[in-house]
Amino acid sequence: MSGQDKAEVLVGGRRLIDRALEAVSGADRTVVVGPRRPVDRAVEWTSERPPDGGPAAALRAGIRILCVSSEIVVLLAVDLPLVGAALVSRLVGELAHHTGTGPRPEGVILCDASGRDQPLAGAYLSGRLRGVLAPGDLTGASLRGVLAPLRLKRVPEAEATHDCDTWADVEAAERNSRQEGEGLGRLDR
Repeated sequence: MSGQDKAEVLVGGRRLIDRALEAVSGADRTVVVGPRRPVDRAVEWTSERPPDGGPAAALRAGIRILCVSSEIVVLLAVDLPLVGAALVSRLVGELAHHTGTGPRPEGVILCDASGRDQPLAGAYLSGRLRGVLAPGDLTGASLRGVLAPLRLKRVPEAEATHDCDTWADVEAAERNSRQEGEGLGRLDR
């Protein structure tokens, strides 16, 4: 995105970071991994070392400062503007209140219509998450690979899994944001 700080990109007249913080507004504590910037709520800031080490390294940096007593951790990337508080609550609820047959999932994540995982939008059991973030260099590591040992439940959500990696993605999210305001809510790509 031409060096643009994604967190500062506007969708629906709001910065991506503000949209992400609103989506996790039900959390007891919120940790943001990345550079400090003004936000309208209390958050804890940290960063991965070295900076820009990728999602797996950022996840480790964030989980290091969370209380061990937190059973569930929500992971949400800033570039997923169509994930809202209701969807985050659904992910947490499905993990916290597992009623299905078989073993309890260790994470509940979104996936797109084709079944492709979006592990950057999920709720995870914190103890198990800590276990897969073993010591070692995670710089540039595949988050999907790091999370592969976890038993994951997938929640299909075609629209919310679209991330903003290009300006065309931002434009599509902007159109969707306007449509949601009009009660339509379909991603136009």
